[in-house]
Amino acid sequence: MRTVSKKLSFLLVFALVVSMLLPGTVAFAANAKLNNAAEEKEGQQSPTMVVEHLVDAMNSQNYHAQINLWIRHEQDILRQFLFNDSNAKAKGLGLHGIKNAKLLGLKQLPIEVGNRYGADATDYISEYGDAYLFYAAFDLKVRKESHYFMNGANYFLVLLVPEGDQWKVALMPQAPVYELNQDGFGFADEAEKKAIKRQQHLEKTGEVINENEIVIEDLSASPGQLREEKGGKDTVRIFKEDAKLAQSDVSIAATSEHTKPSTIRVYLTNSTNYKFYGRSAPFSKSIDFYYYTKNVLPKEWGYDSTYKDKSLQAGAIAVKMYGWYRVYHPKWPSLNADVQDNTKDQTFIVTSEKSRTTSAINAVGGIGVDIKSGSSYVLFEVHYKDGYYSDGGRYGGWMWQHGTRYWADKEKGYTFMCHWYWDKSGTEPIHFFYY
Repeated sequence: MRTVSKKLSFLLVFALVVSMLLPGTVAFAANAKLNNAAEEKEGQQSPTMVVEHLVDAMNSQNYHAQINLWIRHEQDILRQFLFNDSNAKAKGLGLHGIKNAKLLGLKQLPIEVGNRYGADATDYISEYGDAYLFYAAFDLKVRKESHYFMNGANYFLVLLVPEGDQWKVALMPQAPVYELNQDGFGFADEAEKKAIKRQQHLEKTGEVINENEIVIEDLSASPGQLREEKGGKDTVRIFKEDAKLAQSDVSIAATSEHTKPSTIRVYLTNSTNYKFYGRSAPFSKSIDFYYYTKNVLPKEWGYDSTYKDKSLQAGAIAVKMYGWYRVYHPKWPSLNADVQDNTKDQTFIVTSEKSRTTSAINAVGGIGVDIKSGSSYVLFEVHYKDGYYSDGGRYGGWMWQHGTRYWADKEKGYTFMCHWYWDKSGTEPIHFFYY
């Protein structure tokens, strides 16, 4: 992962009026913010028009049209998914599950806040030179409700970039509705309030409920899975000893606000992975969460002697919390998946577990990080990248992998490293909890 120091500005032009809503739906505040500059080029669709066409294509189940509205990087994988018999319409997986779709509301967001909500545009801007970020509300009717799509109001972030002479969709993860509302970007209506309630219930209990408050999935880890993650270690004691290395008051408390997921659904694109599970092409697979982290950390962090235990423990927190966040805020609902097995998320390769990285995962088992938003502590998408072997990156929002090596050599612990990189500032620290 790489960051680019570049800010984009946007013009507030006029309100998008959303009309002809389905019976029983709520008319959202019609205050989408558009940019006329995107429409200056003759024959070019504005970013707003692209979103509208995407919803129309979803409504008509025109998969070819949907694919053509995405960037080329995503078109092949969408084409493979949508026209694979294993994901056929009858099974209702991913985009196949949508029967009808209607756009209820659309708001443009400042591009720089995407990092906060799990739709970071940094790499896309580096590659494409520009980007638009929308908070979108879709009214959906689905074949079978899941935590990817359900009947009624569904909320997404839609990131668009200019490819060639057209705006294209680059990313469309589920939106963290509560956080957007707290930061003043919400639609502030009854449908969104229900969505906030669903999000909070999910993070607290692991239960996916629909708008009628019926449980449709239970994603919560079992007591046995939580014990297995700790590997017999007293992780709270390890935490307290680690915090002493920070030479500051690093606190932790039990929480009832977050429930660790039992599994994570991964879209397997690496042939080693899908062949291991007896398939001949990419597909989505529900994988035990502990097994997932054990087979991600060696690929993302390394495991040789240059990575001391404290560096690997910081990496274990990063890998775990990224996956945890994405189970509850799926990045690839269109593919019936929370994450992919590649660098678009975290590199996962089956049977790559190493004893040192598993020991690090055990040492931080039962320990998580969140941050305060409004009156609640919420999960957030942690970020990490290569970085440098130095003391840089403080409060930058990205944990430096080589930076954790530097701090481990300076005998700092993983709690220090998490605060160093992920605190928003000295006055907005992350918060540790145990579960």
